[in-house]
Amino acid sequence: MEDRGREQNEALIFQGEMITKVYGMDEICQRILRILEEALTGPLSIIYQHTSLNGEVPGDCFLASVTPVFQKSQKVHPGSYRPVSLTLGLGKVMEHINLGAIMQYILDNQGTRRVQERQDDVSEKLIGGARGVFCHPPEGDESMHLIQVDSVQRWMEDLKLMTDCECMCILQSKPISIEKDEQNELILSSQYSTCDNLQLLLKRAWIISTELTRIAQKLEKNRWQRVHSMTVRVNCHVHSMINEYTTFTRSSSEEMHQLEKLLVEKCSEFTAFTERCLQTEDEEILKSMKSCVNETLTTVAQYFGQLIELVLTQEAQNLLRQIELSGSLYVMELALSSLFSLAQEGAHLCRIIAKEGGVVALFKICRQDCFRCLYPQTLRTLASICCVEEGMHQLEKVDGILCLADILTDTSHSEATHAEAAAVIAQITSPHLTFTQYLSSFLENMEEIVTALVKLCQEASSGEVFLLASAALANITFFDTMACEILLQLNAVKILLAACSDKLIVDTPYSRDQVVTILANMSVLDQCASEIIQGNGVQLLMEMLFEKSSSGNPAEVAACERVQQKSAVTLARLSRDPEVADAAVKLSCIPRLIKLCRSPTERNNSDSVLVACLAALRRLAVMSPDGLEDSDFQQLVKPRLVDSFLLCTNMEESFV
Repeated sequence: MEDRGREQNEALIFQGEMITKVYGMDEICQRILRILEEALTGPLSIIYQHTSLNGEVPGDCFLASVTPVFQKSQKVHPGSYRPVSLTLGLGKVMEHINLGAIMQYILDNQGTRRVQERQDDVSEKLIGGARGVFCHPPEGDESMHLIQVDSVQRWMEDLKLMTDCECMCILQSKPISIEKDEQNELILSSQYSTCDNLQLLLKRAWIISTELTRIAQKLEKNRWQRVHSMTVRVNCHVHSMINEYTTFTRSSSEEMHQLEKLLVEKCSEFTAFTERCLQTEDEEILKSMKSCVNETLTTVAQYFGQLIELVLTQEAQNLLRQIELSGSLYVMELALSSLFSLAQEGAHLCRIIAKEGGVVALFKICRQDCFRCLYPQTLRTLASICCVEEGMHQLEKVDGILCLADILTDTSHSEATHAEAAAVIAQITSPHLTFTQYLSSFLENMEEIVTALVKLCQEASSGEVFLLASAALANITFFDTMACEILLQLNAVKILLAACSDKLIVDTPYSRDQVVTILANMSVLDQCASEIIQGNGVQLLMEMLFEKSSSGNPAEVAACERVQQKSAVTLARLSRDPEVADAAVKLSCIPRLIKLCRSPTERNNSDSVLVACLAALRRLAVMSPDGLEDSDFQQLVKPRLVDSFLLCTNMEESFV
């Protein structure tokens, strides 16, 4: 009965059209449109879909001479068009059908208030929302296949799965163009519909969190119109997030249902509150209402944070349960991939995973030979989780250091496994971490670990493997000075200097940063000087003083600054040996150090590089005073270090 009624209503709409009107834009008669309605609505939905997915204006729009929204816009820009129908007649019919279905659904479910219906311009705004309605093609499928069902029927089926709020979103949406004032309207890209469910959830949560922050900013400026429109969007996103999560979750706790209910109710209250603020222009009333709006916003943010925390905790539990209970390598690999993606989202998620026993579960895999093919992926996930204190604590509890040492020293493992184990070592020994008290067992296994890492550096087949192994060694030299003595016994200086001569292995400033860090920390040992001279290390340090970024990438520029600073520090420490100082002078290190001190651009305006160069220059000047001009000596060597530093930082370059 319902379908028959719908078909009759559609028939009445078509019959109501004046078929004697002039041709549409496509030069198609209205009578022909009425006859071919079923054949045309399918391709029409494809055009809607193509526009929304690719952000491109389909060729059909050019052929149809679709009028741009803004007459002065560029024809190739998708924002210049509304995703309208091919002809005026068919577009009008489609609007009537869609509008009728939406309004009937909303009235039946009490999904919106009359003030929001905006009957006068709903046809305009309805068109803009069409891109969120039609289904997306499978990922990777670039061709646009014809949908062999009536587009209106397809739309009606999708409508049953949508929340009231989604209908509101369609009614209040705008054309696909983005005005400058609307640049902060965040839209969940259609590409996320085919991504992992957790990533979709995190993306939606990020959008909501960002919108809440922006609402607070607009509220401070008393931009009530913007506050209300953004509140409506947050309401829509919250409903969508809950709806999306419900579709893929296996089970939800009573606590989660309660939080969902509280959040939805508070969002509705928030929307109603901001709407009332729009209806008054009295400044005193608005001022009194502002505190209530702020309080409601805080409550919404609190409920939202609690819900996301609960959802992510449940998903972490589900993934860890799959890892522990599944005997299938395929299922475990998928779960590990999802867990790694989750850990990449930040320290907070790493804490959740660690608290739920993620480190324990991952080390169980690393202790079973039957899962050797999963070791690299498992160790990569461990390295991400162990960036937080909870992860380090769990690692110590399960004796993870011993497990990592066993993996590194086992020659039967692949290079990829050894490299990922080195990455875990580099992570847990990072000098930036303040909770290394959990590594009491590291000293017991340090000699074995350092030996294995030096061997990995020597046999590395790629720059990535060398980078991970050398980074672990560099961090260990900060962790304990005994590591430098072990490295000296293992001829590590010779191995590292030889690797630097291979541009395929040490191929980035990041790798050179690790090498010079090791040399700088080892240079405190008296025996290190002879090793560096034998390996032509002074020449390498001189070359590192010229380190420059080729790409201008901020991270690479920072790495180059560290290379310059540490090479100068190493020269300063080693120059207490006359043989090293003499070699440095012969290689013209003094002119280069003076250039770095006097030219801010040479050191990328880095104060740390300046201090290191001043220290190295003063040490070399003591060993070889004839290498400096009198002006350089008077400005860079004779004064106190702080005075020379201030002189160089205030020095303007001459561009003549």
